[in-house]
Amino acid sequence: MVEERLTWAEQEGSGLDLSEVEDIVKTAAQDVGGLSISSDKDAGYIRIFIGPPSGDPESVSGDPQVRIWTSGTEAFFIDVPGGFGYQEFDDVPEGQVATLHLLVTLASRYLHGHFEEKEEQRSFGRRRRYLEISSRNEVYRLYQR
Repeated sequence: MVEERLTWAEQEGSGLDLSEVEDIVKTAAQDVGGLSISSDKDAGYIRIFIGPPSGDPESVSGDPQVRIWTSGTEAFFIDVPGGFGYQEFDDVPEGQVATLHLLVTLASRYLHGHFEEKEEQRSFGRRRRYLEISSRNEVYRLYQR
């Protein structure tokens, strides 16, 4: 007998279905300038890879693929090349939709080079690098992991 594994969202009845996550990101990516999208689903998670529109001369060089991933529950993550990342948490579907739109906007800003790489002094003299991206009159820090 094959045991079906359910995600936390399916067990609790809250959160977004992975197909909904994919549709929301695809729509948001088109709204911010036609970003390219690919995705895969595995073990209750979805990973969505976002790249610049093909032939976009203003996009960052190298391998500019950004990854958004989630299980559709409370935690939503974005990773950009260089090991920088950011996470948002929301436990109601309406907030989760807004969170996904924000992450796509951050991906677009990154892919078009609208960020600054900075460094901060940490305890014991350690330094930590981060990318600073402004969007919607807010400043977001994507810390290097």
